[in-house]
Amino acid sequence: MNKINIIEVENGNDKIGFNIADEKYEIYIPKYYMSKNEKESEYKDKLKKMFKAWKKYQKKNNSLLGKKYIKENGIFDINTAMLIIQDYVENGLFVEQEHVYESTNIGKMNFKKTLDSCTPLYTKQGPIYLKYITNAKKENEESVLKQIQSLILKDISNNIGWIIGFSYNDIIPIKIETSNNYLLKKLLELRDESFNSRKLYLIQLLIDYIELNISAKDNEKGNVFVGMANLFWEDMINEVVGNVSKVDLEKYFYVRHAYTFENNNTNPLVLSSLMPDSVYKDEKNIIIIDSKYYINNSLPDNNDINKQIIYMIKANGIFPNYENYSNCFILPIDETSNKSKVQAVFDLSIQNTPINSINVLYANVDEILNNYIIGKKNTDVIKDLISD
Repeated sequence: MNKINIIEVENGNDKIGFNIADEKYEIYIPKYYMSKNEKESEYKDKLKKMFKAWKKYQKKNNSLLGKKYIKENGIFDINTAMLIIQDYVENGLFVEQEHVYESTNIGKMNFKKTLDSCTPLYTKQGPIYLKYITNAKKENEESVLKQIQSLILKDISNNIGWIIGFSYNDIIPIKIETSNNYLLKKLLELRDESFNSRKLYLIQLLIDYIELNISAKDNEKGNVFVGMANLFWEDMINEVVGNVSKVDLEKYFYVRHAYTFENNNTNPLVLSSLMPDSVYKDEKNIIIIDSKYYINNSLPDNNDINKQIIYMIKANGIFPNYENYSNCFILPIDETSNKSKVQAVFDLSIQNTPINSINVLYANVDEILNNYIIGKKNTDVIKDLISD
């Protein structure tokens, strides 16, 4: 490997992950995660932590995104790769056993094969077989599944092995065609004829991995994308700072506008739901959180502010007797920055509704990511908004 180029993602709609081409690694990471003054040992450690966070994010969200979205957007399925590695570490390369017959004098005799193939020694007591046919099992050295598993382990090792400490050196002779389409065809054939649960599990993992390679467009070859930066930031803030479950968010805090028609009131046209990214809620406080991947002194716009107002009105209607209602935007920052206090002040007043200014808060990307990896809640970023 000649060079590792670390690129901070400026736009929240851009993807984070890797680009591997021409022996160069480009790593796209969230803004403010890594200082330019990091030592080599420090930035490698940080990249390993980032990889753990990406793995967790994908495991949580790939089932929601679906295989079609993952394929169409060139997203590398880290979790599938890790499961393939785990299977290999626990079980080694898949050993395909085949039934063979051996001429020997050890083991249980196969009478039919012995009578057909062996010449006995005749004695007064009857025929004696000095050598006879026995059933045995032998490893199939040219197992197609074993060869495909080896090829994919090598591919994973080349792509992400350097960052997770996985190096695949258990190389075996490859005697099959190595195009993705051929490998997928052979795996589907093996799946259809197999009843071995471990074999079926491995086959499906390999199929999933290869299907993503096949779907990648030519200009995406070598891309190991995880997802968009803004969605990754939202998920980290939700898990670390928010404490209201997705089920309760949908039940109590989603805003669903609709059109009704005079002649058909039973079938309204429901618009797409408006939904807060996260909510912190306890006995006294309801804090609506909007996680924004805005950098370089950018701030949320009118649409973001208006949605926060709507969320707070909805929360006040559902939970009318709370002591404290607050809204906030949470933006990324590094540990060296010192931001002054910022608030979004509204040009309106609604009676009997606790609408306060929206606080703009800044969360340390490194701290949020470390807590996200271990699943630890930390409300330090909103502590000034929480009423005791």
